[in-house]
Amino acid sequence: MFRRVRQVYLDVNATTPVAAAVQRRMAEVLDKYPGNPSAAYRLGREAATQIAQARAEVAAAINASPQEVVFTSGASEGNNHVLRMIAAHAPASRRRLVTTAIEHSSVHAVAEELAEQGLSVTWLPVDRHGRVRVEDLAAVLDDTVCLVSCMLANNELGTINPVRALAALAHERGIAFHADCVQALGKIAVDVHELGVDYATFSAHKVFGPKGVGVLYVREGAPLSTFISGGQQENGRRAGTESTHNIVGCGAAFARVEELLAKAPIVAARRAALLGTLRGAMPQLIENSPSDGVVPNTLNLRFPGIRNADLLAFLDLHGVSVSAGSACSAQGGKPSHVLTGIGMTEAQAQESLRLSLSSDTSDSDIAYVADLVGRFVRGEAPAISLVSPGQIDAAFIDDERNFMLDVRLGVERRFMKGMPNSHEIPFLDFGRWLDRLPRARNIVVVCSTGVDASIVAYALKSRGFANVGLLVGGLWAWRAAHGALYRARAGSKVTVVS
Repeated sequence: MFRRVRQVYLDVNATTPVAAAVQRRMAEVLDKYPGNPSAAYRLGREAATQIAQARAEVAAAINASPQEVVFTSGASEGNNHVLRMIAAHAPASRRRLVTTAIEHSSVHAVAEELAEQGLSVTWLPVDRHGRVRVEDLAAVLDDTVCLVSCMLANNELGTINPVRALAALAHERGIAFHADCVQALGKIAVDVHELGVDYATFSAHKVFGPKGVGVLYVREGAPLSTFISGGQQENGRRAGTESTHNIVGCGAAFARVEELLAKAPIVAARRAALLGTLRGAMPQLIENSPSDGVVPNTLNLRFPGIRNADLLAFLDLHGVSVSAGSACSAQGGKPSHVLTGIGMTEAQAQESLRLSLSSDTSDSDIAYVADLVGRFVRGEAPAISLVSPGQIDAAFIDDERNFMLDVRLGVERRFMKGMPNSHEIPFLDFGRWLDRLPRARNIVVVCSTGVDASIVAYALKSRGFANVGLLVGGLWAWRAAHGALYRARAGSKVTVVS
């Protein structure tokens, strides 16, 4: 979309590129093993053999038996299935789920839904770094609990939880234990038998494998209901023709876990170097992640006085990919439940960014990022006007001096009408339409939550547009502030620029 001088990828916790060795294995399967793995003839048997090899590779990486490995579409599917299954089959005397306030949304949201359906949910507190205290779990366990769910490593903070001790406590009471291990694999050793968990989830794309495939570990003897009925795939547990190349890619990625673990000290050293250089650029920086008991690649940092969306946009403009974690949800810029779960205010959460490294992060990458942050802190970034949702009333919208630029993705426009009198340009194809934007008018960039708008606003300023602003909180926040105006006029007089 924009021309960039340098690319620095610091969002490994969101996803990883597919490793070259994994790509080669997937390409080989696509080329040489076209058969349906469930078929009895030779082509089918050959494809089934490839899946069996991938299952063995996964099992070896986490110290499981192959029969304890179920391939899924990803950890979110596994998390959903375990929680819903246990809740559905729990006896009347055991209708309570214990989980934490800092789980991934695929656990957190399901727990909230189950609570609405009548299941009792106990939310364990965490310390300021997101770590569960063993004594807190011990205090709430009794014979009414059907499941304890606690992640091994937090996706936003990198904090490692004492899952082994927590699972042992649960088992003393005869309670099943589930752990989301997505962010731990490849960063710390994950041995499911040593952890003592009954269920564990993983995603291939977090360890340089393909997207759309993951793993649910089910301890031998632990109950597991059918995911999808209608076929004998995955030993009758999840029907549907297997995606052979993706499953093989998953196995190949898990086979590289030892290699990733060998590089973990290098990653940890670069994480420390990045933190040090950023402190040099901004001494008042606050580390949200713990200094120990953390995966080696993850830094969650608070930049006091700086909106994370603005800094993220400035870094993106210069080719640096970082994340606000989940600090802006789809509900109008609400802060992450993880960050508020560790006691941060909404304002503090919206000053926080997550930076996650890999062994590919170089010393020059670190210096480049620190230089950019220093420039931003010193006020060398282009000045952008911040427009609050309350400011954009009917008079503002109808003022011909103002040009409302809607840069939402197409899929986002299906869920919410655009602002009246707005002009639509797709975010991913924005650069092609710069010559159609009026330089003499006040351009206010709008997206769903305010993050994409920040990126476009900084890009416009860098291209010489004088009067550029962005809608803070995005359309979600504007609709909340002007519900009557939205109902009366949203979607009217919208121009598709592109």
